[in-house]
Amino acid sequence: MQKENSRLMKAMIRRLRRDEKGAIAVETGMILSILLVVGLGVFDYGLLAAHNMGLANAARSGMQYALVRKPQSGDFTAIINAVEKAAPAETTAGDRQIDVSMYCRCPDDDTDVECTSEEGEDLSCPDATLRAAYIKVAISETYPMMFNIMGIADDIHLKEDVVARLN
Repeated sequence: MQKENSRLMKAMIRRLRRDEKGAIAVETGMILSILLVVGLGVFDYGLLAAHNMGLANAARSGMQYALVRKPQSGDFTAIINAVEKAAPAETTAGDRQIDVSMYCRCPDDDTDVECTSEEGEDLSCPDATLRAAYIKVAISETYPMMFNIMGIADDIHLKEDVVARLN
């Protein structure tokens, strides 16, 4: 009885080894699962790139506003409002930061210096040339990836800076 059972079992295994029905379905399933993971990753990184371009456009929009309406006495609220209006919808992380700063430099020096004295007068460089005034608009935000595939990416910090000379 036992001998007959083992003989039947061997015959069934031989038959299954030769049978190739369903092999295409198994191979297709394996390939499609890999393609799905790759496709979702490409989609997610595409959304990341689009969001980053939106942040860059918002920073440029704030800079355009600053160049047309020069900021007076360090009041940057109108520039910040222009950046917020042009920025894409805030992500779920909710940590968007918009920074606007103004600084001056002498032509021969790379260090930042004060632009005006306490009395409000423009300061000159040691060689009697006028200091160059710059304005910087920066926007930063954490972008949460939709698909955390194999721990490759959780959140990505995005930052865009735009600097322009005012004078």
